[in-house]
Order: sequence, then structure tokens, then C-alpha cells
Amino acid sequence: MSEKKGMDKRLLGWVTAAVIAPLAHASGIGWFSMVMGCLILIPISAFASRGWTGLGKNLSALELLWLVLILPTLMKGSAAYWPAQNDLAVPVAIVLLTLLSGSAEKGSRAGTILLCTIILLYVPVVLCGISDVNIKWMEPQWNGWDWNAVPVLLIPGLVGLWGTQANGRGRALAGIGIFAIVMAGITQGVLSLKICNLETAPLYTLAQTLHIGGISRFEAVVSMTMTLGYYALASFLVACGGKLGKTIGIPEFQGKLWVVGVTVLLLLMDLSLPQEMAAVGSVILWGIVPILMPKNKIEKSKKSA
Repeated sequence: MSEKKGMDKRLLGWVTAAVIAPLAHASGIGWFSMVMGCLILIPISAFASRGWTGLGKNLSALELLWLVLILPTLMKGSAAYWPAQNDLAVPVAIVLLTLLSGSAEKGSRAGTILLCTIILLYVPVVLCGISDVNIKWMEPQWNGWDWNAVPVLLIPGLVGLWGTQANGRGRALAGIGIFAIVMAGITQGVLSLKICNLETAPLYTLAQTLHIGGISRFEAVVSMTMTLGYYALASFLVACGGKLGKTIGIPEFQGKLWVVGVTVLLLLMDLSLPQEMAAVGSVILWGIVPILMPKNKIEKSKKSA
């Protein structure tokens, strides 16, 4: 039992590390829009986590194909934090590095360490940001939605691929939502929504304005933190690809290789899904489809596992 609880904690740490960077990247939409998105999508993610073990081969193959198609779209945000580099170099390098994470179990352990490191790196950014917030800019406003954040908020449900209910996932989902709202609030309060709407990466612009004591310009800290976060995202989704591949008869490591290879190829060809299509497809395939899986089929798969 203790071993199962340990695996659950590592998985939750891993998936939390995987989503906080792209959610921070979407912080320019403002805290009110982020609250609305979290209230809608986080419950969907929680319910969807229960249905992944009942997909069967055909749906698993469809989910694997979708994962490969959406991964380049999600990874492109990492390039914004290294503006001096080629737009494709950063996401390609991060995806290739996921092959070094080893097995899914080792990856989950590394994800927990990544989460602790990322949180520590965010601390000075959050503290400095709070001190610079302009209350006048904090009024609730609907500022549209970052479509890339939709699939990101559904990713925590994929822990169901490990055949576990992931005890403590409610606390993890609440923590993810609070983090996303806090970062959106700080970004809005420091930059204003008007400036956020003009920037490709508002968080990077925010880092350029922060200062504490004699320390200023936190771009390097933010760039490193976001790169670690996007690595956690890529490694988790590649591991999910391995699990889906195993369901349809592909050895797990070969499934990971296939996901990495196709993703890198799509990135090099600069091919990715439109953000709106990625959002709608994720709601269907990462939300509605797992939720609709018959309960008796899920229970049967658990017994056979």
C-alpha cells in the first residue's frame, strides 16, 4: 500500500510539474479569465482520470495519434523564453532530452524533483511580482482565453493511464488551479491587461520589470524555470505515449521513441495544429471520451491489472 501511495505522489508531482510552465505562459489572459477556465476544465480533468484504463485498442490508437499531433503545438511556447535562439531549436532539444528520462517510474521520480526545483525558482518571481502589483489593474475583466491552456488543464487526467485513481489528486488539481490564478493575477497587476495583450510571452516581459533590492531582470531565472517546466511536460506526455502504445501492442519504449521521433519531425517541418482545433480536440479526446467509458469496463480492467 505504501508503495502504491508513493507512486501516486510521484505521478501527481510529475504531472503538476508538467502543467505549471504552460499555464504560466498563458498568464497574460488575466486572473478572471483564468478562474473561469479552471472552474470549467479542472473538474473535467478530474472525472476523465477514471476512464483511461477502459479505452480499448482502437480508442487508444486514436488517443496516441492525437497526443503526437498536439505535442508540437504545446511545446512551441518554450521558444518564447530564449528569444536569441532559433524558434525551433528549444522545443526540439527539450523533446529529444525526454529520451534520457528512462522508464516511466524513473521519470515520475525525476518529475517530483523537477516540481520542487521549479517551485523554488518561482518563489522570487512571485514575491517580487506581488510587491509590484498595481491594485487599479486588478479589476475582474474577461480577456478572452488562451486556447493552448485548454489541453494543459486537461493533462492531469492522463494519470489514469497508470491504472491508478492517484490518491491526493484533488489537492494537486487545486494547487494547479491556485498557481495558475496567482500567476495570472501577478502578470495582470504588474503589466496591465493592455500590455499583456500586446506581448507574445507576458511572463518574460514581467521578468524584465521585476526587481528586489539590487537584483533586477529575472529573465534568466524565468527562462530556466520555464525550460524545466516544458521538459516535465514533454517527458510526461512521451511517457503517456508509451502507455498508450503498450495498450495497442507496441513495447512501451518503442512507443516513446515513436512519439519523440514524430514530434521532432513535425517541429522541424514547423507543422502544428491550430490552437482552437487543439483545444476542441483535447476537450473531446482527453475529457469527454474518458468520462464516457463504461464503468464496468474500467473496473474489469483494474481487476485484470
